[in-house]
Amino acid sequence: MSATIKDVARLAGVSKSTVSRVLSNSGKYSQEAKEKVMQAAKELNYTSNAIARAMVTKQTGNIGFLIHHRHEPVLSHPFYSQLLSAVVETATVYNHGVLVFTDRDIQKCIENFQAQRVDGVILASRMTRDILERFSAANIPVVLVNHSVKVENASYVKNDDYGGAYDAVYYLLKQGHRRIGLICDPDERQRYEAYRQALHHHGVAYDEALVYFTDAKVEQGKQGARYFLGQSRLPSAIFAANDMTAIGVIKELKANGIQVPHDVSVVGFDDIEFASLYEPALTTVKVDKTLIGELAVRQLLRHINSESRNEDLGEEITLPASLVVREST
Repeated sequence: MSATIKDVARLAGVSKSTVSRVLSNSGKYSQEAKEKVMQAAKELNYTSNAIARAMVTKQTGNIGFLIHHRHEPVLSHPFYSQLLSAVVETATVYNHGVLVFTDRDIQKCIENFQAQRVDGVILASRMTRDILERFSAANIPVVLVNHSVKVENASYVKNDDYGGAYDAVYYLLKQGHRRIGLICDPDERQRYEAYRQALHHHGVAYDEALVYFTDAKVEQGKQGARYFLGQSRLPSAIFAANDMTAIGVIKELKANGIQVPHDVSVVGFDDIEFASLYEPALTTVKVDKTLIGELAVRQLLRHINSESRNEDLGEEITLPASLVVREST
């Protein structure tokens, strides 16, 4: 007959609730109690399975990861694959599994998360207040890792988009550029505002003809480059607010005989792995996707394991951005 949590508690000389807290890595317990519980569990060859843990802790040991369907397939996406990898690796350390969904039908996603009884969800999708209210109504703790909506009493782990974009544009201004184009996803409001403010602070007038809004994809970057090629005078530099777009810009410029950076300098944002491998290597703003994923899991687990699920609401972690100068400028 296999050992039970009660057997572990008896041998360790602690309560069953203490054993539960130690084995689920939640709540408060002393280091001495932890050592006793782990030793007793080892001697009894006790292994808590998912069903037993769910009965004791009311948790399943699964968390969700929700991503915008436009970024499918997530496993090969140059930005989100790295973020997801960090989420999975960190969750594994804490004995949690990860269920991945896209938001094609957000209500169905929430119902699936409820059916799977996930303990919480990391939202890498494009959120609205309405969607967050639905998660709250379903009593599912969430942590956001994007900038699509600013909501009070919500937990975030995010990159300093404004600071990173400002530094990118300021760098171009220091290089002597004054006619700087912007290609930006409409949802990247912080990067757009930083572009405007950097120009303003350095005495350069904002020109809406130098701004092209589009999705964060290579093909859309090509379209943005064609937009600028159609103007009477090319920008001397282009800030593409993500690397996928920046690569598309460079490809299209090169296809039209425009040399980068000799004729036009190009700066991206995100520092995806391919950015350093492209020709020319892309100057870009580094986003620590691995650290964002790690911190998002830890923040979500603190939220899940708190005695009051409102305890961690409103916590916001902003990671500093840094410009990586390479060959495209």
